[in-house]
Amino acid sequence: MDVAAFGEKGEKLISLTNKNNVTLGLSNHGARIVNLIADFGTEQRNLVLGFESAKEYDEIDSYLGASIGRVAGRISGAKFELDGKEFQLEKNDGENNLHGGVNSFDRKIWDYEMIEGDEQASVVFSIDSPHMENGFPGNLKQKLTYTLTDSNQVKIDYWAQTDERTLYNPTNHVYFNLNPKITETVANHRLYLDSDFFGSLTEDVLPTGEKVASAGTPFDFNDKEGRLLADGFTSDYAQNKLVNGFDHPFVFNDSPFESIKGTLFGPDGKVKINLYTDQPSVVVYTTNQLNAPVSMRGSTQVQHGGITLETQGLPDAINHEGFGNIILDPASDYQSTTIFELIF
Repeated sequence: MDVAAFGEKGEKLISLTNKNNVTLGLSNHGARIVNLIADFGTEQRNLVLGFESAKEYDEIDSYLGASIGRVAGRISGAKFELDGKEFQLEKNDGENNLHGGVNSFDRKIWDYEMIEGDEQASVVFSIDSPHMENGFPGNLKQKLTYTLTDSNQVKIDYWAQTDERTLYNPTNHVYFNLNPKITETVANHRLYLDSDFFGSLTEDVLPTGEKVASAGTPFDFNDKEGRLLADGFTSDYAQNKLVNGFDHPFVFNDSPFESIKGTLFGPDGKVKINLYTDQPSVVVYTTNQLNAPVSMRGSTQVQHGGITLETQGLPDAINHEGFGNIILDPASDYQSTTIFELIF
């Protein structure tokens, strides 16, 4: 394990390296993934987008690689009703609340503890969110554990506890790009998802509350060999044109945790990433809104330059019947696990 300065306010970069020379770089700034570097022998390739300092995340994109919460995605009207009481949240995305509000988990400096084992190493991030922070009720305690194993798995374990009923639907916002260079788009990546339905969006990019069958549309990723993301980027299908790509939740089919829920295939066949999760859905976002190149690690990030696989409960679930439960009760702790497995 290695710890280095990452900013001027106590931000750190914590690097874990396994026996296969895979390096996972994490920061207590947003409990985020900064690096995921695979060693191919002839080259080393960073498989995720990221910056070289905490300042760049604050100034350019605080969500990049970060832990998101209390609630990932948009909450329509920036409000919700719980136990007969209405709660008003910050409006930080037009009239809506996005990713928990301004100065949420992605911008905070988390406490951390490093744990080294025989065949894995972990970093446990923790932070408390006080009652009514950003409008959410309940004093919330949470821990987020990243583990890098010698079998090239990046495991994310979520735990949270509240003293009052509240909403909780966290995720991680890491962007993958499996190309040799991040100046190349992910249009040449193939994606498999064990999913037959996706959540459609309104013109305001809010969930309509409808689950749409993906068969016969560019949202059908149910082929285990994967489907080119380019199909969605060039499609005339209304839901693709709405966001210039993908920014949608996909509902997983019922299967045990040990089953692969998805696979992202690199274009040159050198690497793929398998996804395992106990969450009911994954939001796939393909960096659609980037209209000009962004400086990144001495290069540039371009439009469609990354893809997120944000495992979570369905977005805006509190406002849509049949979208599942994202209410956290004091009587039961929140626990969830997502694994990104590198195959190369």
